[in-house]
Amino acid sequence: MHFKKILGNGLLLAIPLGVIIYVFIKITHLLILVISPVAVDLGIDKILGELTLTIIALMILFLLVCVLGLLMQIRTIEGFGRKLETIALKLFPPLNQLKSLAAENLAFTNQSATWKAVIVYYEEKYNPAYLVEENDTLATFFIMKGTAMQDGEILIVEKSLIKMFEISSMQLHQNCRQFGKGFLSLIPKDGLE
Repeated sequence: MHFKKILGNGLLLAIPLGVIIYVFIKITHLLILVISPVAVDLGIDKILGELTLTIIALMILFLLVCVLGLLMQIRTIEGFGRKLETIALKLFPPLNQLKSLAAENLAFTNQSATWKAVIVYYEEKYNPAYLVEENDTLATFFIMKGTAMQDGEILIVEKSLIKMFEISSMQLHQNCRQFGKGFLSLIPKDGLE
């Protein structure tokens, strides 16, 4: 059973990663075809040997990604980007895991970098959340209410009224992206009550 889980997790990562690499290679080849005539006219097509056009194409692709990242700071474009992301995730669900891995490893979710991922038991409900801040008597949580990091609500509550246990940020992101699937296995058999 353990081997099957490892193999399954490997496939969940390998498939979307393979698709992304395939698309990346296709875009690079397309860029090479587009810039090739210009590079030949300018005489820069052989400066670094046969790899010159590939290097130029990769630089253009890198600049394009940077420009898109800058454009995502504009609210309307960010909203459009989220809609495209939702469509892509519905068409190819394994991208959820790859995105959560990227968010975890590359710290795209800067706010949550210092927060502790938890499952909190409050008002007879289990909630996936981030423990944002606490003192001797109070705790502030960001309660996840959807599949994206931005979907949630802030809860400030007396610590005596809640019970919680820590999980990894990866588990929180992955299970939220799967519409809650997987959280049941994280709750201890005796619960938090």
